[in-house]
Amino acid sequence: MKRALLYAAVLLAVAMPLSAGAAIFNVTTTAGFQTALTNAQSNGEDDTINVAAGTYDVTSRLEYLQTENHSLTIVGAGAGETILNGVGPVQILLIWNNAAPDSNAHIAVSGITVQKGIGGDGAGLYTRTLQADITVQDSEFKECSAPGWGGGAYAHSNTGTITFAGNVFSDNHSQAGSEGGGGLYARSVMGAVTLTNNTFSNNQAVTYGGGAYPRSDDVTVTLTGNTFTGNSALGGAGANVSNSETGILTGNTFNNNSASSVGGGARLSCNTASLTGNSFIDNSADEGGGIRVYQGTLTLTNNVFSSNSGNQGGAAYFYRPIITLTNNTFSDNSAADIGGGVYIFSLDDTEEVNIYNNIMWGNTALNNGADLYLADDGDGNFIGAELNLYNNDYSVLAYDDGDNLHHADNINQDPLLATDFHLQAGSPCIDAGENAAPGIPSTDFEGDSRTIDGNGDGSSVADMGADEYNPGAPPAPAGGDGGGGGGGGCFITTVAVNEEAR
Repeated sequence: MKRALLYAAVLLAVAMPLSAGAAIFNVTTTAGFQTALTNAQSNGEDDTINVAAGTYDVTSRLEYLQTENHSLTIVGAGAGETILNGVGPVQILLIWNNAAPDSNAHIAVSGITVQKGIGGDGAGLYTRTLQADITVQDSEFKECSAPGWGGGAYAHSNTGTITFAGNVFSDNHSQAGSEGGGGLYARSVMGAVTLTNNTFSNNQAVTYGGGAYPRSDDVTVTLTGNTFTGNSALGGAGANVSNSETGILTGNTFNNNSASSVGGGARLSCNTASLTGNSFIDNSADEGGGIRVYQGTLTLTNNVFSSNSGNQGGAAYFYRPIITLTNNTFSDNSAADIGGGVYIFSLDDTEEVNIYNNIMWGNTALNNGADLYLADDGDGNFIGAELNLYNNDYSVLAYDDGDNLHHADNINQDPLLATDFHLQAGSPCIDAGENAAPGIPSTDFEGDSRTIDGNGDGSSVADMGADEYNPGAPPAPAGGDGGGGGGGGCFITTVAVNEEAR
């Protein structure tokens, strides 16, 4: 009897009861995988499908069309071990819950590689629920191409949560002119969307979200510890977080992404958003080489922007925000027009800009505002938005109106940045910040306390920039831009910060 069961498992799949209401399938062939999916969708049980190591050539779509309120878990032997390989123009795996309600019909996929899928939304993996959660982890999606949303993977839920963790998305494409998410498209209308420790490299979208397009209409999109490298799109080449209630980006890396229009590293459009401890290096776009953010309440702390480029806002372009920038570092960014470091556009007089404890140094612009350009009178009524600039290190500031500009304790001195953006001994930015700055973080970009006594005088004062100098730490690698700003005009503080007015 045992020998017969083993033989059946090799050919197709075996369903073995785990306990009342649960079943397990062991899969070793493509046909067996489809048989397991078919049996699982209507057996009235929570199901687990274990897919053994091996390459599974897929010539017609594997699909699971659920009409009952039970969960599905698919477990591979590991990315690179269990491989679903598309042969010909085929969408590889579709999982769709049509049960109403489906609050218990959660979907979980882990430990598989999906490659060379072609066609449909989610050419590699398509998942959809009404209320159930979707979780995909420790998997790989590569060389997939969708005519619609989500080249590598597509996930959609009405009210369930969507989580992607520890996955790799590489060389995927979203082809259609009106769609997006070259690597991943993930949307929950009323649930949270979370991307954690994923890698997105060399993905492309014709429109938005070359690497990823996460969206939560009514709740929160959270990106933590992800890496976006070499992705391209019209906008949000690394990640596009738009049409969402709240966006939270923490500890992500955006390197060498390119957008033909807006947001080389990332594009955000949320009612509220916060960015903490992210790095934007060597990204490019027409507007916002590192990032482009649309209107909303926005907070940035401990972020690093370097070597990004654009036409306006070489590092960052912020449109109509209520914005607080605290303890960020903007260095060696460039603009072909204005705002080499940061460009902020304020349309309404009630919009508020708070800039505290930042380093904006060595940035360049062909025209005005090499470090910072504040378009504070966007509606042209000759009344500027409120601008608060305190305890920053920058060289060239430009603004349109300036009648509501408030400033003090800014400096214009080489910050002595190391090549890894740490402050070096003797930096004038050490102990030069403001402890009461709005939104000041309790730690710096690597977790050191934000108020270390850097000068050894017994004081505990915050530094400027993303790093808090720690005299007890090993010396930082020498280097940094070492550049100075340009521009002329009168000084707007007592410590030689140049002003250009346009």
